[in-house]
Amino acid sequence: MTNSGEKKMNELQIGDSVQVEGGSFEPIYAFGAHKTSEPETVMVTVATESGKSLSLSPSHWMYVEADGVQTAIKAMDVREGHVVFVEGGGKDLIVKTSTSVMKGLYNPMTPSGTIVVDGVLASVYAGKSHPDYLHILATPARLASKVMSTAVLESANGMLGSMFGFDGVTTPSWLLAMDGVLSAATESKATFAMATAACFVQEK
Repeated sequence: MTNSGEKKMNELQIGDSVQVEGGSFEPIYAFGAHKTSEPETVMVTVATESGKSLSLSPSHWMYVEADGVQTAIKAMDVREGHVVFVEGGGKDLIVKTSTSVMKGLYNPMTPSGTIVVDGVLASVYAGKSHPDYLHILATPARLASKVMSTAVLESANGMLGSMFGFDGVTTPSWLLAMDGVLSAATESKATFAMATAACFVQEK
C-alpha cells in the first residue's frame, strides 16, 4: 500500500511512499537487484487465516512471532501455524503455504528495511545473510536517501546501477559473493532465528 492508495509492484516507482512497520509510510529509495516483469521464478505464497496472501522469493526475509518476539526468517522456512505481523499492528495465522512459478521480480527498498505488501509485514531484504546485517550494509544509501529529492534519487540509482552492474534483472556476481561471505560469518544468527521460529508453530 502507498500513501496514495493500493498499487501493484510493477507500478511502484522510486519516491513512492509505501507502508512500513508501525503503519507509517516511507519513500522507496531503490529497487535493490530486481525490478522486472520478465523472468519466471519459483515463489513462495503464504496465506493467512484472515484471507491475506503474500508471494515472495524463497530467500526473501519476512517476520514471524517466536516466543512473543518478532523474528526474521526466510519465506522458504515459513510454515502453517506460524504467526505473522500485519498492517495496523495486528497478527495473523498462516494457514497455508505453497510454491509456484510466477513472472516478475521486484525489490523495493525503504529506509527502515521493512514494507507491508498485501497487508503482511515483510523485510525488504533477500539473500543468505540475516536482514539485520544487510540493513547495516545499506546504511549509507538509507541515510543519503533521507536528504535526497526524488529526482536526485532517480539519477543516483541510474548512475550507480550502471557502475555496479544492477540491471534490474540479475543479481551482480560481486553482490552474491559478498552475501555468501557475510552469511558464512553471521550464520549463527540466522540459524538460531529459524530454529526458534520452528518451535513456535501453532497447531491448528
